[in-house]
Amino acid sequence: MRHFGTSDRNVTRRHVIQAGLYGLGLSAASTATLPAWLPQAWLAAADDSASRNRILVVLELSGGNDGLNTLVPYGDDAYYRHRPKLGIRPEKLRRIDDHFGFSSGMAGFERLYKDGKMAIVHGCGYDNPSFSHFVSMAYWHTAAPNSGAQYGWVGRLADGEH
Repeated sequence: MRHFGTSDRNVTRRHVIQAGLYGLGLSAASTATLPAWLPQAWLAAADDSASRNRILVVLELSGGNDGLNTLVPYGDDAYYRHRPKLGIRPEKLRRIDDHFGFSSGMAGFERLYKDGKMAIVHGCGYDNPSFSHFVSMAYWHTAAPNSGAQYGWVGRLADGEH
């Protein structure tokens, strides 16, 4: 594992991310457990015309957070059918399009999203899910739950490991 320090003045964050995504892309050729969106991320990171001032922030809202009442699919009738008492009514939301809205306390996220400074990955999963919360969390944290990986995929990406 290589750690980049002050002596590596020519190494940029983009180089680190590209190396990590390249490694993940090679890994994807040999395993089917990696998320389907990785090739798109790999191509995006390889695009040198993209801004060099972008950062990746991953928010994992856990410990009782209700994702469907954070980013509300108000445009989907099934949301209200399955949550007749918990569902947040459209007039109480911070609408971001014709389908989704943030809960009322998320003004900062609404602003970031509308300013194009935040993206949302919604409804993602993995092939052949076990429907076990613990297995699903292992996939999310490591992107390789049965590999014995010591660190998560974001850490490996930042370290440039393949």
